[in-house]
Amino acid sequence: AVQCKHYSGKVPALQIRHFLRVAQLIFNTSESVLLTSATSQLSNGSLDLLARTATQHQVVNDDQISTLTYLGKLLSERAMSLSNLTRTADHPLRPCQVACLEACERGARIIQMACGSGKTRVMRELANRAAGKVLILVPSHVLLAQFLVTFPSFCCV
Repeated sequence: AVQCKHYSGKVPALQIRHFLRVAQLIFNTSESVLLTSATSQLSNGSLDLLARTATQHQVVNDDQISTLTYLGKLLSERAMSLSNLTRTADHPLRPCQVACLEACERGARIIQMACGSGKTRVMRELANRAAGKVLILVPSHVLLAQFLVTFPSFCCV
């Protein structure tokens, strides 16, 4: 677990205690790192708490904080995208998707559907139903990126 604090002055000890409790009790982390700006100050009590919990403390500059904030935003957006995708996958299949899956059950091996009609969702359904390994070939990096979001556990080569 990592928390980044940028204060001009004292970082409230209550926030540090909250970060450590969340990291340990909710996320069950084995390691924690507290990043602070050079202008942030920790009280002796906060430093003792960090030592008792074996939490690393690192001072970072403003450029590093900006980079970490940007990366954190990207990760949050990716998590939201995956969350939205999961919710979309819970929606009922469209009639054309059901028809495509039924055709595959009867032996069809080529999926040809209009743009935006849900081919990726059909592929996900087929992969979920398959016994054994699944190989998906795509003709472009754009589609590869789309499949990486839809199939996060698949190996991309």
